[in-house]
Amino acid sequence: MNRKELAKYLTEHGLQTSPRTLEKWAQMGEGPLYQRYRRAAVYHRDDVDTWLATQLSIPTNQSWSEPKVINDPGVIEGTYTEVKG
Repeated sequence: MNRKELAKYLTEHGLQTSPRTLEKWAQMGEGPLYQRYRRAAVYHRDDVDTWLATQLSIPTNQSWSEPKVINDPGVIEGTYTEVKG
């Protein structure tokens, strides 16, 4: 499939994407694998589906998660604690 078809395919699978975004990803070495046919990028559905699966989080039924307490019970991961001395 070409970039226009791929953008539509990804959008239908919940990842709203434009052909221009796919072009930028290719320039940066990101996005699904592709091959060239003359000047056109050609994407194979298997490669796209594999890439898409790596972009999704694990299934969840929550929009947030509980903060994790790390080694020091007074410090919660992901927060900034100001130390006054």
